[in-house]
Amino acid sequence: MVLKDEPKDYDREKKWHEERSKKVVVSNVDTSATIAGLKPVTTYHIHVTARNAIGQSLPSSDLTVTTKAEGKLLL
Repeated sequence: MVLKDEPKDYDREKKWHEERSKKVVVSNVDTSATIAGLKPVTTYHIHVTARNAIGQSLPSSDLTVTTKAEGKLLL
């Protein structure tokens, strides 16, 4: 799962900078993940990939979420 926050002047044609991405790894039996350390009232774009012995999948469609004042999102 990769989480990216979107700056106000984000240009979709530019690549995300490494420092603006967060990678969260969960086991293949987990059905949810908690992403901690999020900024309050910030929009994030999340996509999921899967990896097995054959390789890594293409990323899912982005899920766009905006955090509340607490800055924590439970998926």
